[in-house]
Order: sequence, then C-alpha cells, then structure tokens
Amino acid sequence: MDKRVFIFRDRGVGVRIDLEELVYLDAKGNYVDFHTPEHVFLIRTTLDAALQKLPAGDFVQVHRSTAVAVRHILSIGKDSMILSYGKGGGIEVPLSKQYLPGINKHVVLLGSGSHRKSSHKRSD
Repeated sequence: MDKRVFIFRDRGVGVRIDLEELVYLDAKGNYVDFHTPEHVFLIRTTLDAALQKLPAGDFVQVHRSTAVAVRHILSIGKDSMILSYGKGGGIEVPLSKQYLPGINKHVVLLGSGSHRKSSHKRSD
C-alpha cells in the first residue's frame, strides 16, 4: 500500500509528514500546527489552504481554528471531541455547532445510547 505523505519546507529542507499519523491541525493566524503523536510541526499557511491541499474526505474542519483527521475521531460531544492520540491516549479538541453539517458528511451520527462492556462470551 502506498503511504500518502505531506511535505513542507523547513529552512530549505523538505520535511515529510505521514498523513496517517496526522491527528489534527490547529490554526494560529497565518500559521498552522500539524499535530502527530510524536511531533508538532508549525507551518506558515492558513487552515483553509492546508485543508485544500490535504485529501478531501480525510480531514474535516470542526472549529474555526481546528480541523481533524476523520480516522482519529473517538467520540463527539456537545462542544468538543476526543481524538486518538498516541498509544492508547486521547486529546480533546473544540467543536462548533456550525461545523456539524461538514462532520455529518464524514461520520454517521446515530441516536443516543450507552457504552458498556459485553457480558457474554463468543462461541467459536
């Protein structure tokens, strides 16, 4: 399988980010932090420009300054979401209601329910 990568220039050298490792983007004016479990890369670009360059459908804007990799969404709350981040960890990022229609294009939101461990064993 061919790995997709994102390359940016840092002091004249091309630096590679594996898109499968990219968890979320956090905008700060004309700069965006690209967060992976191991590194945070500060890149001079806007969030809109970064999203246009990343594969459509893999990333979704969830707040005016935040976009997330759909594959890393663990849970969605009223005003935040939890993303998988590193070995068994999670990180909370803000969520704005105005971006829910865009999120709904990428994930299926079902009705309410509860989360519990299964009490039965599989028979093989």
